[in-house]
Amino acid sequence: MEEFVLNGEKLLPNVVDKSFGDLEKDYEVNINHVNHVKVLVNQLVEQINLNDLNQIKSEDILHLNLGERVYNIGQYIDEESSSQHTFYLLSNRTIEGLSHKDRLKVALIASYKNKNSFKQYVKPFLEWFTADELKKLRFLGILLKFANSLNASKREVVKRIELKINDDDLILQLNCIEDATVEEIESEKHKKQLEKLFNKSIYFYFEKHISE
Repeated sequence: MEEFVLNGEKLLPNVVDKSFGDLEKDYEVNINHVNHVKVLVNQLVEQINLNDLNQIKSEDILHLNLGERVYNIGQYIDEESSSQHTFYLLSNRTIEGLSHKDRLKVALIASYKNKNSFKQYVKPFLEWFTADELKKLRFLGILLKFANSLNASKREVVKRIELKINDDDLILQLNCIEDATVEEIESEKHKKQLEKLFNKSIYFYFEKHISE
């Protein structure tokens, strides 16, 4: 251990980061996609907090970003049952640096498909979580799933997100550098879930710009 310390500076790797790096390698995660969606989901979090639509704390953001790194990794095993495999892999694999409860939180966020599957996955662990914690985990799962839809084509065309409130309407302005037809189609699939979350009608505006 002493050999990893130079002039008082610890050179040991971040244990959690290394654990997730191993998962990314083992399940051939698209790192470019992950990094881009991480930017998008953090923009969403910033806009949500700015408009007081929900209180997303630093701990939530940590779980959300970890969830993004392993989002839907179960597709490596089977595309059709990717959500189920994602939850099983993450909830049963030892992840150094995370408690079992935190690992379950990440598993529930990264595997989120719909309300029914969420309830099925968490059922054996209900005594571990409060009602508020479960509500927040569902919120984060839906948010992450939506953020991934904004890079559905894997071309990183959506660059900036701005959220505005107009009475009972929520307007999401998405600035793009190229055509985002695929992202428009995929994002519409999550519209109803988002409207239930925020109790507002939601409108997406994909605006194309020549440059960022």
